[in-house]
Amino acid sequence: MTLRICWNDDVERSRPRYGKTWTPSEYRELQNCWNADMRIEQIAYQMGRPILGILIKLEDMKLLQAFDKYPNSWTYMAKRVCPNPQTEVRQENNMSTKNIETQTLIRGRNAAEMTDEEIFGFIANLEKKLEGMDTIKAKSVKLEAAKSALQEDINNLVMYVDGR
Repeated sequence: MTLRICWNDDVERSRPRYGKTWTPSEYRELQNCWNADMRIEQIAYQMGRPILGILIKLEDMKLLQAFDKYPNSWTYMAKRVCPNPQTEVRQENNMSTKNIETQTLIRGRNAAEMTDEEIFGFIANLEKKLEGMDTIKAKSVKLEAAKSALQEDINNLVMYVDGR
């Protein structure tokens, strides 16, 4: 399964376990949630952890393989690692089972379940944030990188909504 996951840093920082050390029981809970095929945003909500923290731990645990990360952005593309190759072969032989599924998440929500108007609202908010950054007179490399990342997110949202 290929995942394309987008999130909002402000929302993620408000999660109750943000920045806290992972406990052994949290690792077990993450493993159980992942094995139960829970969606990333559901796992993050249940565990009170940011989506990126969940993704990094899944990668550390060799359950997820990231193949495209966008620095200073809210997009992460990865594929599920199948721990048992026989399971993967069995699924390929079953025509009713999806072998590859792509999900687009916007701020932790499945974009397929969102209306165009909701997505336009996200675009408007990002554009407003970008306009606010344009008013900063001091120039810095980090500011330009953040503005570029915001513009990329806006472009990705526009492409997504126009493509469905």
